[in-house]
Amino acid sequence: MEVICSIGKGSKVKKKQVEHEALFVIIANNIKTHKRQIIGVGASTKEPAFAYTIGNQEKGLPELLLIGNFHPNITHGILTTVSDSMIEQKASFKDGHLFNLGGTHSVKIIDAKDPKAKKDYTVQAGQFYANEDYLVQQVIIPDTNGNWPDDPGCNVKFKVPVLKSALLLP
Repeated sequence: MEVICSIGKGSKVKKKQVEHEALFVIIANNIKTHKRQIIGVGASTKEPAFAYTIGNQEKGLPELLLIGNFHPNITHGILTTVSDSMIEQKASFKDGHLFNLGGTHSVKIIDAKDPKAKKDYTVQAGQFYANEDYLVQQVIIPDTNGNWPDDPGCNVKFKVPVLKSALLLP
């Protein structure tokens, strides 16, 4: 099996094709060197692109997941910034926390308790740790008017799955 692995340095993202076993070595080295590995998965005809971290769990923090067809450098930058902030404060964010990245609108961080978060999105994290004993927080980007994906007026380009457990939805 071959996997495409995005390895980011600053604002550059390079793609490298690697064997599955070798991916775990790369992930471990990137966690050691850069505090995390960010895995990016391109969009399909039915699903949007997404990216997530591996490495926060080693610090007792949730892995981060961002879903949406955004440029890889933007996705990588957001995940890195939010992850660095969690690591610095040695705590995860409260469910629903608004994180200001310096722009007009903040991103929202939610507890991704829907089983799909691990089953459909952060698969390599579970394989890397050889278990599902890790938490996931989803980073949600609003549209240019500040509407969230579950808002009726949200721009269709920003409507992505929101992975709160169905039991937790209002």
